[in-house]
Amino acid sequence: MKKEQVVTTIQQAVDALDDHVASVSVPESGPMSRKQLEFFREQLLDMLKCIQENRQSLSTRTMMGKIIIDSWPLNSILGEMIIKAEQNFWDYNQLSKRKS
Repeated sequence: MKKEQVVTTIQQAVDALDDHVASVSVPESGPMSRKQLEFFREQLLDMLKCIQENRQSLSTRTMMGKIIIDSWPLNSILGEMIIKAEQNFWDYNQLSKRKS
């Protein structure tokens, strides 16, 4: 997977999160809460920063996908976008480690 593809996927997930928060009444707690969405946005932006700075990885793996799968609606397009972005980041990260 190319760096540009990973960056695009992550940026699309960030944009979708921003659009969701701006257009929907988001609960303050629970699944898909404002706090959770803000946390996911921060994690995605950290992933972008890692790629832009050519750092190998974040200090910890966030497991956003597990949280989404366990507690979000099954048909959540936003959830699918976040999971895809997270998975692409970790796949790219693994490929980058092998090349170094």
